[in-house]
Amino acid sequence: MRTTSFWRRIVTFGAVSIVLGASGSVAPHTAWAEAAQPSWQQCRQDPQYPPDLPEQVLCAGLAVPVDWAHPAGPATELRLAKLPAADSARRVGSLFFVGSSGVRSVFLAGSYLSPDLLDRFDIYSFDTRGSADPHRDIPPGAVVCESSAWEAANGLRFPASAARYGDLREANKALAGNCRALTGPLADHVDTASSARDLDAVRAAIGESAITYFGTGDGTLLGQQYAELFPDRLAGMALDSTMDHAQDVWSYHTSLARSLEATFAKFAQWCARTEACALHGEGVPGYLDDLRAKAEAGDLTGPDGPVSVEDLLTPVTAFTGDTTLWPLLADTLRAFGAPARAATGATAAGEPPVRGGDTATTCQDFDFDLHGYGRFAALDRKLAAVAPHTRFNTDARYYLAQCQNWPSGATNPPHRSNASPRLPRILVANSKYDVARPYEWALSLSRQLPSATLLTYDGVSVGTYFDSSCARQAIDAYLLTGRTPPKGTHCPAVGPQPATGAARALREPQAVTAGW
Repeated sequence: MRTTSFWRRIVTFGAVSIVLGASGSVAPHTAWAEAAQPSWQQCRQDPQYPPDLPEQVLCAGLAVPVDWAHPAGPATELRLAKLPAADSARRVGSLFFVGSSGVRSVFLAGSYLSPDLLDRFDIYSFDTRGSADPHRDIPPGAVVCESSAWEAANGLRFPASAARYGDLREANKALAGNCRALTGPLADHVDTASSARDLDAVRAAIGESAITYFGTGDGTLLGQQYAELFPDRLAGMALDSTMDHAQDVWSYHTSLARSLEATFAKFAQWCARTEACALHGEGVPGYLDDLRAKAEAGDLTGPDGPVSVEDLLTPVTAFTGDTTLWPLLADTLRAFGAPARAATGATAAGEPPVRGGDTATTCQDFDFDLHGYGRFAALDRKLAAVAPHTRFNTDARYYLAQCQNWPSGATNPPHRSNASPRLPRILVANSKYDVARPYEWALSLSRQLPSATLLTYDGVSVGTYFDSSCARQAIDAYLLTGRTPPKGTHCPAVGPQPATGAARALREPQAVTAGW
């Protein structure tokens, strides 16, 4: 793990623990941030970031407590980014834009957010505790684990017996212990409620009494928890493709499986009427069933060798939710059964540490541990019943498996939102066919938040802001004026659209291999 001199230079620790230890009357997040002001510098001065970033994009570091219950204890650091309002004379406030990409959201804001938002808001974001940009060196404040411990647990995600399930639990316990040994106590404090307190520390550090929040994807849970903890510090909040913290292990995974199955049916219908689809005329649901049967029997191969059920269903999860990737999904499914290529050599020894923050955060935010193979197998049977073709969302299945016997447990357990009547109007937007955050989660959340208005996009999308000009205009108008669209507003579905590199980077960071 490497710390650049840039971040050593701009992160501020100061004597904050002494200040907090002397005063119990000030909210810890506010006192902490006011005692440790961020020092902004051009992000392109950091060798980890592209040198061609605009000079207006600024970065800083902010120290926060590892454990907010003990703010005088050890500190960790957050990476912050800021893009000042282009039209300072018409500036309306600070907009925190938080999705899955953290600091990179600000780097790409010029290509993703509308000119009106860029003109009138200072745009902020930060890498949440435990996380790390997948395309840069692992920074301090990230959860890291040894590759060997990670792979040992990763190879047991589909236990077919009670004995293998026991092996999975032991491997997960060893993995979590390894992550904690490499990371330190931060590994036990990467839940989203802790990140919400971090967000309020950033708010205090930049001197704002209230912020506007735009959360997409994973960032929607952070917004919800911030609204619960600090309702008086929100000027407005828009949530697009939203999480729902009220989901238990059964409803979480079955709703995701249902949504993937329904969206895959849309893909199959498109393929049936589109001659350019590589599976046109094949009967796509049956075609996938045949491939899965071969994979279960060990008889399916692809260009890279044998194909497991997980190998087969991973692109189904990854590509079904984005209509621009439907041609690639058809090509990928067609490629299964092709002769394997010759092996290119063994993996190099001495693999560097891997990032483990997403797993640790999920296991602390949701109670996924089923405590027995019988219940684990029963959930699999239920998923097969609600999604007979696609079976399960492979991303969700990954976290389900890795949270079995994760030692920290659900430190931020799921619950219905304890919404304050003091909250401002909130806009919740979701696609009817969202494979990552099902529409039923948005329906549930909008019922939990009395001040919420639900905006529905009737098409296929993971996040409506990019795919629907109707949704984008409604979200922009809300963020700038606080006015929500009329209750029951629907935006019509649009056909497949070519995606820009910036939007693809925000929605699918693993697809970006170099540059921005």
